[in-house]
Amino acid sequence: MCAESRRNVNVERTVDLALERIDYFLAGGEVRLPSPESRHACDRLIDDQTPSIITACLFLTFYRVIDPTYDFTRQPVGSRGKFGDKRLSEELSKRNLTLHSNIKSPFENIGSKSGVETFNFAKDYRFKDYVAAIIPISHEELQKVADYLPPSSRSHES
Repeated sequence: MCAESRRNVNVERTVDLALERIDYFLAGGEVRLPSPESRHACDRLIDDQTPSIITACLFLTFYRVIDPTYDFTRQPVGSRGKFGDKRLSEELSKRNLTLHSNIKSPFENIGSKSGVETFNFAKDYRFKDYVAAIIPISHEELQKVADYLPPSSRSHES
């Protein structure tokens, strides 16, 4: 947390990194594919879940890239709001990406609004398979997963 502003700077860094990587792929950059098991976890998430869940997982995956100690058992402080999920959604809309189905606040939509401190992504039925698949992977593999998840990257697979 940034003591001066009381904001979780990792939330802002997460959104910045996600947008930087998405812009790289939109500009034609090539993705380094994650392992088949990791790709399968991403593909199942995209095939089986709602846009809110997918967008939340995109955020959480990049959050873990920024903070490797994050364990998915709570919602990161500050992830809901103008510096977190709302900003990510707005920026995805500006890029005409449909991952989030023009959702304004994915964390609010998934039901964590009133229980931010107690919401456990690792146990919630909508997240647990994806989370279980990515918790044990290396940081390098996690970066590949984070890059693979946005739709802008899958059009540039190498």
